[in-house]
Amino acid sequence: MVPLLTALLFALSLPGRAATSVMSVDPGDPAYEATHDEAGTKGKKKRKDKTPLMPAGDVQVGPDTKRGNAYPEISKRKAPRATKSPAGSRVPGIFAVYEAGGRWMLVEREGSAKPSAGTRFVVIGAHGAGEFRADKSSKTWEAACEGGKKVPRRAWLLSGDDPKAFKRVGTPVIAILLKPGAHFDASRAHFSALTNQAGEPLYQRLENSLRKAVAAELANGEFQMDIGDEEGHRTAANPDPDKIRLKIDFAARLKLAGFESPLLLVEGAEYSRSYRRCLRLVDGDKIVGSCVEMPNELMAETAALNFVAYDPARSGKPFILAFTEKPPLWGHERWGFQNTAKGPKVFLRDALDPRCRDSF
Repeated sequence: MVPLLTALLFALSLPGRAATSVMSVDPGDPAYEATHDEAGTKGKKKRKDKTPLMPAGDVQVGPDTKRGNAYPEISKRKAPRATKSPAGSRVPGIFAVYEAGGRWMLVEREGSAKPSAGTRFVVIGAHGAGEFRADKSSKTWEAACEGGKKVPRRAWLLSGDDPKAFKRVGTPVIAILLKPGAHFDASRAHFSALTNQAGEPLYQRLENSLRKAVAAELANGEFQMDIGDEEGHRTAANPDPDKIRLKIDFAARLKLAGFESPLLLVEGAEYSRSYRRCLRLVDGDKIVGSCVEMPNELMAETAALNFVAYDPARSGKPFILAFTEKPPLWGHERWGFQNTAKGPKVFLRDALDPRCRDSF
């Protein structure tokens, strides 16, 4: 998976560019607020935000508990279990970035590279990419939950040289570490928001292929039964495909080199009392590779996720980023997927994790 980071950095590299003045963005900085006001409120009367901005220090993000259930057809969703925290990035030098308390917050997970003040990053978001730097470190209690208890994680508040870069990037998703002296140019990068095209005709066309794939994954153990699902454990080695309940939550067409009619799916499947959500790549009616699990022990339902294809060099090999923008039911998420000839692979799986809260 290490070549992924190399490819991303290479696609963004440039021999050099003119130096720019440095602007530090602190909570409430008018330059930061102006760029975000312009992004979505042009021509509208500016609304005062009644929620005060968080000062530098512990950063906390709350859930929107008014959001409804997104899985009525399969089973009623329960509050996620308080288990080990999300894995974070599988590639050294790639981090999840969240918008929290009026700032951009880079979460430092265990085993990841350790930034320091002044470390530079390329932040990739919903609309573009820009260069930012680590400004101040902050302890957050919303990033991890282990053994039923909140645990602290270090986060870095990011600042930018160019105040307009916040607007160009849009909602931040991932940050890639820039080596000292390296520069970048994102002018060739292509961003494409993926629109959900799931519907009954698509489900009817792919149902048999998906059912066979899920049955094979049950038989070989890739689809793991929940603890306590005795019937599922007993029958999974030889499952009845007709007893597999399926749902396509999301489907979008891709421009992907080497494929005739590539389609990205987020599939929900339930067998016995065990449920699994995963991302798949389909070419026409053919399933490409295995399911990449998107555990529902992370917080956001699929309907709360936004998907964007990011092709850094317009090579026809886009990365897929999935992220929450509005407050979801449980907490914010960041996902990163690499498309390969053998199917998709996940390189980032991260979430702000409020599962230890007493309110659930």
